[in-house]
Amino acid sequence: MYAEYLFLSTNLKAKFSKFIDKQTWEQLINSSIEEIVEFLRNNNYGSLLEGYVGIIKILNDDLKNIRMTVKSPYLDLMLFDLMVHDVRVNLLKSNTQQDFLGTFDVKYGAVYGQLKKRILGRAVRFLQETNDLNLVNIYIDLEVVKYSQELTKNLSLPNIKKFWELRTDLYVLKIISRLQRLNINIDIFKKHGINLSSIESFYEKTSGTYQGVLKEAENVDFDFLIKKYLLNYMTMNFKNVISGPEVVIFYFYDKWWELEDLILLLESKKNNIPKAFWERRLLKTNA
Repeated sequence: MYAEYLFLSTNLKAKFSKFIDKQTWEQLINSSIEEIVEFLRNNNYGSLLEGYVGIIKILNDDLKNIRMTVKSPYLDLMLFDLMVHDVRVNLLKSNTQQDFLGTFDVKYGAVYGQLKKRILGRAVRFLQETNDLNLVNIYIDLEVVKYSQELTKNLSLPNIKKFWELRTDLYVLKIISRLQRLNINIDIFKKHGINLSSIESFYEKTSGTYQGVLKEAENVDFDFLIKKYLLNYMTMNFKNVISGPEVVIFYFYDKWWELEDLILLLESKKNNIPKAFWERRLLKTNA
């Protein structure tokens, strides 16, 4: 596997130095909208001026290159997360007419294409029956956990398996946190035939470290926490790998999350949103 990934890994690792460092982030945070636009144009991020569709263009270009080397099951991890994004965006658009976010609509293949259709179809029906977007997003997270557990079974590289298990556990904690915060009775999911076994069995594991995560989530958006813990894990365990799927996964997620931070910064500046509302949501300055 080392030799198989060497060319792609070398190519991607050469791009690590182009990720925005903390000092530059601090400068961007205090820059004017005009200065940020100039920065984006001068650093090959000009497509972000189109909004989230710019992220989709950039990542789709990367994915075309990645797919030439990376195969199942490691490609599946990235495709799965893109697919989940598409489900949420399709649901959001149908419910709120929100056009800012876009879908990746990559070639998911028969398995993920059908899975996307099934999860989205059931989510739409659940929304029609409950008229509660919070419940529907928890349902999607339950599906994420279920299929993430299935994906874990196919991962043979220990570091990547631990990464995916951490990600799955964090999603379970996200569900638990939101059930508690919104005071939701889980019987409503059982009533609609939604399996909760992954959540009910997890309560036994919610000790030490995970209790700390739940405490942290009282003041921070949980999706931010998921990215933070995963980025820290990848930085410690993937970043210095010379060749292999770990290099690709680190590059892909780090790039995706950096682009999302830039969009958050750009839109916040554009709409004159006070720094206090968005600065702590920037992953690269707070992880």
